[in-house]
Amino acid sequence: HWSNPKATDWEHFALEETLGAATGKPVVVENDSTCAAIGEYWVGRLPSTEDFATVYMTEGFGLGLVIKGNIYRGASANAGEIGHITVAPNGPVCMCGRRGCLHAMGGMERIVELALQNDGLAADFGLRETRRTIRGNYVKIARAAAAGDYRAYQLIRGSAEYLASTL
Repeated sequence: HWSNPKATDWEHFALEETLGAATGKPVVVENDSTCAAIGEYWVGRLPSTEDFATVYMTEGFGLGLVIKGNIYRGASANAGEIGHITVAPNGPVCMCGRRGCLHAMGGMERIVELALQNDGLAADFGLRETRRTIRGNYVKIARAAAAGDYRAYQLIRGSAEYLASTL
């Protein structure tokens, strides 16, 4: 029973071997931002001679790097892990223990936290304050921003500015 995709049990689950045995195909497990870059490469949007990066944001921030048609992972396989680059040294403490990381300043949780601090905004968007509602709350904020709500737009813009300064 796998109820939490972040559960540490997944870290010990033989996913590559299990999927490989089930499909009879070779399987490689990769992080989401690298998969996004591979997807861009495979659909042929960029020639194989191009170097490019794909920024990917879900619960955190990642950067998939392709150099001359090859995935670039770096010496420790952490190239592109941009979510924990400090963007505001006096910012809030991040889950990684550092202060003011991109994740802590502009990630989904931070956007929702800022929205919840504004009672009118939280009520207008129907936001609920629980750990399980972060993604749903974020979707409500993002949809409101896309629909032209200036308050929601400002929250997303703040995140985008932190991301831009990191890049």
